[in-house]
Amino acid sequence: MDRDDILDATARRAGLDSERAAERAVLATMTTLGEHVSKEESQQMAAQLPPEISDAMTSRSTDSPEEFAVDEFVDRVASREGGEVSEEEAVVHTRAVVATLAEAGVGTELQDAREQLPDEFDTLFETDDLDAE
Repeated sequence: MDRDDILDATARRAGLDSERAAERAVLATMTTLGEHVSKEESQQMAAQLPPEISDAMTSRSTDSPEEFAVDEFVDRVASREGGEVSEEEAVVHTRAVVATLAEAGVGTELQDAREQLPDEFDTLFETDDLDAE
């Protein structure tokens, strides 16, 4: 999938009404995920993504990833999206991004990233009920 396909599928899954809103959700999610998984994992996932999205994934990754709870993850996504994005909306947006990237062929890397996170992150990776149509 290219950038536009990822944004379009994310927008449909999350019920977002613009490409710009979808872009904010994707970039916020990928930046935050990049902070929370190993630099190696960030780079492996980023290698499979369009440049604009891969840059977000690796922009804040380090050799010593940050450890924070799922609530902090959601807070960071909401804050990075800007505007009046609630925590509930940030959860929906994150799940939509994860589902879209899994569809885009990044599922193995997403699973590897998921394994680096505490069990409380399971809800963000549950995407079976998110259809892009």
